[in-house]
Amino acid sequence: MAIQWETSPHREKKNLNSLILLALGEQTNLSIGKVLYDTIENLLSRVAGTTTNSYIANHLNQYTNIDGQLLQYDTKGNLTSGAAHLTATAMDYAYDAQNRLTDARPSSPAEGDKRITFVYDGRNRCVKRNTYTRSSGNWALSTEHFLYYDGWNLIEERDDSGNHLASYVNGPRIDEPLARLTTNATYYYHGDALNSTVAMTGVSGTVAERYAFEAFGLPTIMDAVGNNITNTAIGIRHLFQGREWLAEVGLNDHRNRYYSPELQRWLTRDPILESGGVNLYLSFGNAPQNDIDPLGTINWGWKPPAWFVALLAQIAKFTIGQAYSSCAAGNPCNLNACYNCCNKVQGLALALILVAKASVLMACTAATGGFGSFMCVALGTLAASQLAIANHNAYKGCLEKCNAANAAAKTGSRGGGAP
Repeated sequence: MAIQWETSPHREKKNLNSLILLALGEQTNLSIGKVLYDTIENLLSRVAGTTTNSYIANHLNQYTNIDGQLLQYDTKGNLTSGAAHLTATAMDYAYDAQNRLTDARPSSPAEGDKRITFVYDGRNRCVKRNTYTRSSGNWALSTEHFLYYDGWNLIEERDDSGNHLASYVNGPRIDEPLARLTTNATYYYHGDALNSTVAMTGVSGTVAERYAFEAFGLPTIMDAVGNNITNTAIGIRHLFQGREWLAEVGLNDHRNRYYSPELQRWLTRDPILESGGVNLYLSFGNAPQNDIDPLGTINWGWKPPAWFVALLAQIAKFTIGQAYSSCAAGNPCNLNACYNCCNKVQGLALALILVAKASVLMACTAATGGFGSFMCVALGTLAASQLAIANHNAYKGCLEKCNAANAAAKTGSRGGGAP
């Protein structure tokens, strides 16, 4: 089965919302957007303007074909070649024994193309990053950066001679860059709710550059007045979600693995395996506008299992349907008794809704192993709110049926019928 969704900040919430509405017997239209996923969140197709991209995934949830371009993986599930840089050229990737990216280069390099190599420390932090430029059929070293950290936050860059290139001031949260300082200038970051950088200003407060992002994080770089430019003129890399954008190879560095905004996927399997969800390549629950993943390991992809949805359906049918309908049928002549019946059913329904909320929270927490607890709370709250709204409407309907049944009984009595 395939489900079509719009690219929305609340896809996970919409999913549970639709399941609950379906359980209540209400009509929903799932074909509301231009992105088509299978049931394990693999893309089947997406439409951007007049362009439609088609995707084929194998049984390991690896994209193997995108618009006829073949993607290949090694035996550990790492993407080694293919279309992760869709708008440009196919790329080749190499990894070390710990599945960390060590080399990213075009498969068929042209003059002026870029290549990046990576070196890591024991904590998976990239401590050296070399950039090469294709020149006269060879790769010529362009820049050699050594990276220094405070925990996971980048605080300094130096070249191979030890010369200072840049320093960073970070906020208290992870991926909250505040300022970038070089020997020539200081620039300040201005971010949105996801810590995605939307503008950089100088010490005078004048805007130096602006940034915008597609739904899955592909950046657009603009000058101070909003004109698109190809590359940053001031060396800014911390862009989408405050992570480093490596424009030369089209990848976002999320510490434990790399994310391709064009592919909308990680290049490698989840380091925490199925603890992060059954789809090891799924990124941000396919909703990166709403969810962050600073370490490349958070599980945003949990959804209620079928049996749990069926249980919610039974609760909904009982609390919102059958119990309320018995009030008017059983008390047509006694309006107060009918009202009291509605009130009792409403109280029972509210208690069961709290049980449903707690059950969603516990099931989600158990399934995610503690990762994404905010999402679990949100799912539980959403389930309770949807059931509460339906319960409120059913309660009002119960009272109206009481009035109608009582009026019909009185009319029958005046006409000589037995109430």
